[in-house]
Amino acid sequence: MSPNYSTESVPANTQYVMSKEALRSLRDYIQLTLSKEDIQWLADELTLPLRDKTEDLTPYTVEELRAMVEEGRREIEAGEYLTTEEVLRSLFEEAGMDYDAEVAQLELQAKIA
Repeated sequence: MSPNYSTESVPANTQYVMSKEALRSLRDYIQLTLSKEDIQWLADELTLPLRDKTEDLTPYTVEELRAMVEEGRREIEAGEYLTTEEVLRSLFEEAGMDYDAEVAQLELQAKIA
């Protein structure tokens, strides 16, 4: 008898968050227990929502690209931009990571290398 993995009682907008360590453990378990064909099937299933979104993309026209460049120039001239450090800090914060600690680790690794 196969287990029932029903999610009927879970609200549709529920988001599950796993730590990187838990995800690595799951990856290792999958690699040790599934065949290459099953791993490929699982990878295809997991990336299906991403592929569906990208299939609807249409290329920008030259005019649209030029308009975006001009908008960017106006924003820069008006001082409406973020530095690389500000963007990275924000991304690290969203990922639950300490930007300063990660940068210090990278600097240490660069000194060692």
